Amino acid sequence: MVPGLETGISGVASTLRNEPVQARSAARLAALLDATAGVLDEVGYERLTTAMIAERAGASIGTVYRYFPDRLAVLQALGRRNLASFQAELGERFADGAPKLWSAVFDALLELLERRFAEVPGFRSVRFGDVIDLGLHGERAQGGDALAGQLAELMAAAGLTDDRDLRFRARYALQIAESGLTLAFSGPNRGQEEFRNEAIRTTGANLTGYFTHFYA
Repeated sequence: MVPGLETGISGVASTLRNEPVQARSAARLAALLDATAGVLDEVGYERLTTAMIAERAGASIGTVYRYFPDRLAVLQALGRRNLASFQAELGERFADGAPKLWSAVFDALLELLERRFAEVPGFRSVRFGDVIDLGLHGERAQGGDALAGQLAELMAAAGLTDDRDLRFRARYALQIAESGLTLAFSGPNRGQEEFRNEAIRTTGANLTGYFTHFYA
């Protein structure tokens, strides 16, 4: 089953015309999203077309439109799938016990983010879907907001206060990390260690400064 449909994390199913109920349909949908991710690495989301997705997946264009009304909906679904699998993996890191330090949460975040940028097709382009115009209009949190909420809850388990300030700080730090790693893994900068190191340093410095001031 496609991550997000079986985990109960909202978003993926809402982009679909027809939600898969059989294993074959779920596998076909997963193949469409996998194909989308592969094409994204080659052409970027601005040039992506539903015809490219269908060709890469070995499916007809009608199969794409059976599930998605347009290419934007496909990108939305890929972003929500990324979010669902990322949140699940981050949660698993602390399944055996709450983090003892807030820094452990962001150490895990940065490790997982870097691995996704390096290894997961399409992640550099779409990530958690926030770079796409989702047209949410307040209906649900964007991917980054949802992930920031999870980060805040994990840090609260380490002894911090889960309030608006903490969630804002988590969201801001996540944005810094994403932006820095995007530079490190995109275009002519790809593989440049200084961008990676600066993303990690800046994220850590931002959080450390905040928590030192407010939790001293």
